[in-house]
Amino acid sequence: MNTLRKKPCVLVGLLPAAVCILVVGGIACPAKCETVLAQNDRATWFSDGRGRVEIDGKRGYIDLAGHLVIPAQFDRAWDFSEGLAAVLEKGMIGYINREGKLAIEPAFSLGASFMGGLAAVKVKAKCGYIDKRGKWAIRPRYDVAHSFSEGLAPVSADGAWFFINKEGKAVSERRFGYVGPYSGGLAAAREQGDTGRWGFVNAQGQYVIRPRWIAALPFSSNPTYAAVKFDKPWSKGVNYGFIRKDGSTAIGPLEGVYVTMFSDGLALAMKEHHAKKPDSGMRWGFLDPNGQWAIPLKFRRATHFQEGLAGAATDAGWGIINKKGQFVVPAGSFYEVCPFSQGRARVRVKDKWGYIDKEGKWIWKPTK
Repeated sequence: MNTLRKKPCVLVGLLPAAVCILVVGGIACPAKCETVLAQNDRATWFSDGRGRVEIDGKRGYIDLAGHLVIPAQFDRAWDFSEGLAAVLEKGMIGYINREGKLAIEPAFSLGASFMGGLAAVKVKAKCGYIDKRGKWAIRPRYDVAHSFSEGLAPVSADGAWFFINKEGKAVSERRFGYVGPYSGGLAAAREQGDTGRWGFVNAQGQYVIRPRWIAALPFSSNPTYAAVKFDKPWSKGVNYGFIRKDGSTAIGPLEGVYVTMFSDGLALAMKEHHAKKPDSGMRWGFLDPNGQWAIPLKFRRATHFQEGLAGAATDAGWGIINKKGQFVVPAGSFYEVCPFSQGRARVRVKDKWGYIDKEGKWIWKPTK
């Protein structure tokens, strides 16, 4: 039985527990209003004391004890954030509170999670922002609108990216080819043009770390590093590492190693198992802040660490590891694992999903 037939549940986004990944030419860190319905159903976690479940094709929510507190009644549903969750009813997006009552009537073709008191939503062809009453805080006028972080949000109009404040005012006249979220007062931003490089801008939208990388991710907090792809590739074109907030190199370049953001003090990284055997697959491990392998490249798949634990897979299947790389829940226990949040992790057994606690005990047995 092949328990590794699907891609791992590595979360991307702007929620506190999320991690972004580097891709060729930029970053994968989506939280824009036109992609909420395209979010992978596997990418979910407990937030605000609620976890999303599926029963007979409908979505509802359980509490931390595993009790069904919001009946499975929605066609689609997403994670709670700041006390509200987006749900799909009759083809439109609205928002419910923790009791499952509609707080904002379904009126949007697409909608993202609330962050900083506002949520990006789409009406017809444009994106704007609503407050928790469902009132327009920033009326729809953008082609793409990402979530707020540190009081600013990336938006796109007429093919150019820039940052706005919560009044909808651009923080500067500078325009970019693409931008990421603010983290620690800085945001990754790519110059315009096909050959634009990535640097980091301050809250005024001005470059404080000059553009010189092929790709860049937001700064993490522990340690305060940002993952980047350097400009001089090796023979395979893979040349990643980490920089500090002054732009100096902290780790790398690392030949042939793909990296992610640091999470819980370790960075998930991956490398081709055999350079001469492309079909041998990647091997996954974890780097420490000194650039050393805290956990060597030995897993077939892995998630980032969260709350001291991570999902990891061998040929036998998925289990849970600690920061020593030891399985605390045996490999082969699951078909897929998502990162822990509020002491719970969503896991898959065959085609059904459930939740476990940190000891691997079922909080919610798998359903679909």
